Amino acid sequence: MNNSKEALSFDSLLGRIVDAFNKKNISFCILRNSDISWTNGDDIDVLLYHLDLDSAVSEISNIISSIKYASLMFDKQVDFHRHLFIIFYDELTNENKMLVIDLQVGIIENDTVFFLADDVLIYKKETELIPRLDSSMEGLLMLIHSIFGKRKFNRNYWEILVRINSDNSKKLFNVLLLVFKESISLLIIESLKSNDQLSILSISHTDLVPQIVRKKNSRLFARLFKRIRWLLIPPGKLICFEGKFDLNIKKELLRLL
Repeated sequence: MNNSKEALSFDSLLGRIVDAFNKKNISFCILRNSDISWTNGDDIDVLLYHLDLDSAVSEISNIISSIKYASLMFDKQVDFHRHLFIIFYDELTNENKMLVIDLQVGIIENDTVFFLADDVLIYKKETELIPRLDSSMEGLLMLIHSIFGKRKFNRNYWEILVRINSDNSKKLFNVLLLVFKESISLLIIESLKSNDQLSILSISHTDLVPQIVRKKNSRLFARLFKRIRWLLIPPGKLICFEGKFDLNIKKELLRLL
């Protein structure tokens, strides 16, 4: 491997992705991150237009290929997501690490389509380095992810939501109306004020505005289709490991595959 290649750091990688996307006029933002940071195994969630998806994957692949002891090992498409699994050797810590970049063209949780990228990117604000969402839309996406995806709040999300509501509850309320009925939007605002997570987690799909689209039985159909496809055309995988990757990181990648 060419030792002149650049070593990987989170900041340099993110900066190069931002620069490459800007040069290609790819409109995007980082999701659900008030304070951008990264630790081994974390995801970076990126929202972008579906027409820019292939171009974004190509740009990231080119960047990774120029980084010392790094490989784009796996590219997986799931619904509105495209997961890029990056394995690299960190020379500073003498460790193998994994980074997952999750490219999303819409906001979907539990077979429910809440937004396409077009609906969300209008709330994008530009920062010195990384484009992120306005805090009220960021709060709404955290609520959607927690209520309909995880069915719980992690401590960091809840603290951020309480702070967003405290800063401008009227603005947050107006954004909530994009997804929730008015009475439920009021309930969320009051629950954030009183630090009541359980009331928010009791919200169901019946509390959504009619415009929200549900993909009924899509998961069952997808599983059946995959089983039939596997019977007719058995899948095969060819994996090549390059660089200083130890046995444990290879086992973890094979488990993900």
